[in-house]
Amino acid sequence: MPNSDAIVSRMIGKFSNRVLLTGAGWSRNWGGQLANEVWSSLIGHQRIRSNGRLRDLLLKEAAFEQAMGMTRAAPYTALDRQDLEQAVLDTFIAMDREICRPDHRPWINIYNVQELLFRFWGQPHERNGAGYLFTLNQDLFFERHLYNEHVAGAPGGALPGLAVRSGQRWFNTNIGPYSADFVMQPISDLSAQARLQNQDECHKVARVL
Repeated sequence: MPNSDAIVSRMIGKFSNRVLLTGAGWSRNWGGQLANEVWSSLIGHQRIRSNGRLRDLLLKEAAFEQAMGMTRAAPYTALDRQDLEQAVLDTFIAMDREICRPDHRPWINIYNVQELLFRFWGQPHERNGAGYLFTLNQDLFFERHLYNEHVAGAPGGALPGLAVRSGQRWFNTNIGPYSADFVMQPISDLSAQARLQNQDECHKVARVL
C-alpha cells in the first residue's frame, strides 16, 4: 500500500504556489453570518427556545460544533441532539438562501470576484495542473459562485475527497435551492481517486466531532 506522501504527490502534481484561505468574513459580503450571528440565530430558534437544556448549553458554549459534540453524552438525549441539529440545519439553509440571491446591497460584481478567484490557479503559460482554495466556512459560496472558468482559461471547480452523487451539479449558475440531495459522503479510499489535474480544488476545512 502506498504511503500518504506518495498518494498526495500522485494526486496533486504541479500546482500554483498561490492558494486562498477564506473565513466567515468572506461569505458575509453575500449574506453569510459570522460566528456570533450564527449563535444568535440558534439561540432564537424555536427548538432551542423550547428546550431549556439546549438553551443553557448554548449560553455556556457559543461554538455550535462543540455544543453538538457535547449532546452525545448525558445529560443530553437523542432528542436534544436532533433539536440542535435541526436548528443548525435551518440556520444554514436560511444563510444559503441569502448567499444565492443576485440582488445584494451593496451589489458586488461576481464576475470580477470570479476573475480574482481563478488567479489562484495561475496563468495558462504556467501549465499548472491544479489550483487550491481552502475555506473554513460551512456554506455553499464556492459551489454556487465559482464558475465562468473558461473566461480566465482556468479549469473548473472540484471537491476532492468527496464522492459526487448522480445528479449533483456544482460550480455552475444554478444548482437550485438547498435539499437533502446536496449531502455528500467522503471517498473511503483516496488512493483510488484519479490524479487531481485540470481542476480548481475547493477544500472544506472542518472539525470532526
